[in-house]
Order: sequence, then C-alpha cells, then structure tokens
Amino acid sequence: MSRILDIYMKAVNAFAEDMIGIRTSRLYIDELFEELESVSPELAEAARGDAEKKAALLDMELTYGKPAFILDDALRKRLFDIDEIPAPKGLEEVLGMPADNCFLVAVEGDSMQNAGISDGDTLVCSAISRQSPGDIVIAELNNQILVKRYMVIKNQVYLFPENPLYKPRKITTKDKFTILGKVMKIIKTAD
Repeated sequence: MSRILDIYMKAVNAFAEDMIGIRTSRLYIDELFEELESVSPELAEAARGDAEKKAALLDMELTYGKPAFILDDALRKRLFDIDEIPAPKGLEEVLGMPADNCFLVAVEGDSMQNAGISDGDTLVCSAISRQSPGDIVIAELNNQILVKRYMVIKNQVYLFPENPLYKPRKITTKDKFTILGKVMKIIKTAD
C-alpha cells in the first residue's frame, strides 16, 4: 500500500509540476503512470485529476509556507482497497481509527518540521467538528490548504508553524477560514 501511495504521489507531483512549466522528465512521468495503470486504470486517471488540482495550488502565491494537498475521499478508498493490504485488515485497522471520517494529506514544505512533519510525508487526518488548542490541523485559509498548530490566545485564533523561519498567522474576520480536520497519524516518506 505505501509503495503504491508513494508512486501515486510522485506521479501527481511530477505531472503537476510539468503542467505549470517546471521541467520534469516526460519519460519519468510516463513510467509512473504506467505503473499506476498496471495496478488500476482508475487510479491512474485519479492521479491525472489530482495533478490538475495540485497544479492550481502550485500556481497560487504562497505566503505562509507551501500548502498541503488533500487527496479526495474516493481516492483514499481506491488507495486502501487495493490488493496489497491483506484481506483480514480493513481500512480502520490500518489507520487505527474509523475510516469514514478520514482523509489523506500529502505535505509540501518545511513549516511543520519541528512537529515531526516533513516535506513529502503523508498525514492521516480525521474530519472533525471541534478542535482543541494545541492540535495540529488541516485548515483552509483564503483558498490555501495549510497544516498548522491551532491555538487560541485571548479569544483570538492563530495558526502556528513548527519552524522558526515562519510566522504565526492570526485569523481575522476578513479571512475565509475553515478547519478541515485534525492530524491523527504521520506516514513518513520512504528514503
């Protein structure tokens, strides 16, 4: 499962970069998509669609560190339903939590490195209605998807990075702000 997820994310990243003009080997992209096709044509097609979404994110001006990229619910189900997971293990057993509220986020950037979240890691997140101060959350802020520590100071909401190179972000009434979920588990990038 993690090998397929790694190939999937490499394909999405390479294709998205190619779409916005970052030089990427076309042969490399084709090889990644051929491998995805061999697992599932639907998986390869989903990767193309997610690459288009990611290209749009990459094209945005990034002010508070790079955004994370959310894999949609249908993709999550396809990734975890493939044959590489032994039959007795369900998604809930793999994730260690109820699957119906979960989604995956691929991390880009280093703004959360001191929390053990590195560029290229995959986060297993739970969609929640409430978060507590100190939780690491996935938030949408002014059309950017961010991974940050949620804090409330004197009744004011802040998103804090875990890297001194980045500044905390105070949320104001002018901001379009939504908490999408809470980080429950970090899947480290294979070296």
